[in-house]
Amino acid sequence: MEKIVIDFEGDRDATAPLTWAQKRTWKGTQYKYRVVHAVPIPLGKTVQEVCSAIKWAYEEFESLRTTYPVGNDGAPCQKVIRAGSVEIDIVRAGELTLEDDVQAAVSRFRKELHDIRRDISAVFAVVTADGVPTHLIHMTSHLALDCQGAVALN
Repeated sequence: MEKIVIDFEGDRDATAPLTWAQKRTWKGTQYKYRVVHAVPIPLGKTVQEVCSAIKWAYEEFESLRTTYPVGNDGAPCQKVIRAGSVEIDIVRAGELTLEDDVQAAVSRFRKELHDIRRDISAVFAVVTADGVPTHLIHMTSHLALDCQGAVALN
């Protein structure tokens, strides 16, 4: 699978306690409670344009570049990462029908373990057919994004 590295740089680093809602959600969320969506990409976009939009999202929305480490006192906190890089998977459709390939990629994302104590809370992939991007898949920790936030991100 091809990967594209995206460098991002937001406005700030920050560390803060979890919100009340995050505290309620925390138990067991280190590896689960992920929001996964597959969004059709408008015709005429290139992979580079889609990756530029992903870069913009990381830079604009701090929650997408947040980790949730556990402090020395055993309490989790949220830590915004100002700058870093992420790998975006480029999934080539063609083994099945396009929709089946998209669903297979979504299923793979749901099975992957991302430790939000050290990994940023959002992961993206781009599905292509004949080199043309067709779908954007994003998986985000529920600590960073609820379903309404996912709809807005879409």
